[in-house]
Amino acid sequence: MNFFFKLMWTPGRSFMKHLRLLALCVLTAGLLYHCAPSKPLIYDTTYDFDIRTDFKSMRHYAWLPFPVTATITPLNVDRVKYFVDITLSSRGITESKSVPDFLIEPMVDSMSQIDSTGGPAEYGLYREGTLSLNFLLPASRQVVWWGVTHARVNPGLSPLEKDQLIKQAVDDILQNFPPPQK
Repeated sequence: MNFFFKLMWTPGRSFMKHLRLLALCVLTAGLLYHCAPSKPLIYDTTYDFDIRTDFKSMRHYAWLPFPVTATITPLNVDRVKYFVDITLSSRGITESKSVPDFLIEPMVDSMSQIDSTGGPAEYGLYREGTLSLNFLLPASRQVVWWGVTHARVNPGLSPLEKDQLIKQAVDDILQNFPPPQK
């Protein structure tokens, strides 16, 4: 506070120069506050699993199709599958359509959200996308592990930015798979 007082009332400065300096500080602070994104692109990632399942024996998987009602483009379907395949492969878990130990059921959703973090009179509308991965036992179709994340969806992203966003979402979901054993 003492620094601010000295800065504002330095002898030899006119009142208008002080006023301009104050206005510039307030404007800069306001721009920084309002231009900063209120939420990161990817947020609220969580997972759960059946503690009775032996995940160490789950070495092969097969994909179930995305739901026909899914709000996802074919290229983004390919991106999700590609990054899941790479991540699981790096952990010694590979795709096997003939005899899988588990099935991957992907789910996606998209909805409009209102962001009111800019203040009481400022609201912003954005799209929120949700990616869920359910891991099921082949015989019973019982879910033994699932992970979900939410992301702000920006339709203006370049293909490279879409790759990065989907890779980060998949990494966030699968960071705890396989879960730690007892």
